[in-house]
Amino acid sequence: MLGSPWNLKRTYKRVIKSVDIPKIRFHDIRHTHATLLLIQGVNPKVVCQRLGYAAIRLAQYSYSFQIRVPKAKTARLFTRAAYSSCVALV
Repeated sequence: MLGSPWNLKRTYKRVIKSVDIPKIRFHDIRHTHATLLLIQGVNPKVVCQRLGYAAIRLAQYSYSFQIRVPKAKTARLFTRAAYSSCVALV
């Protein structure tokens, strides 16, 4: 059973070894998870909640280079929405 963090980590190591893939630290999966969510435009506050951070500042510092991509995406989405709203008014 995977009830404790130690069992999960031990099982993870066994699976990685059995499929003969490059060793990846278990904690790196956490960073990958956060990075992928931020790149997809998930709100940093939501990402922090998923990672268990008490404050958003730590995640903003740790992943600030990843937050830039969603900002550009947000700008495009806003522009598209604003344009659609303006066209609908005409």
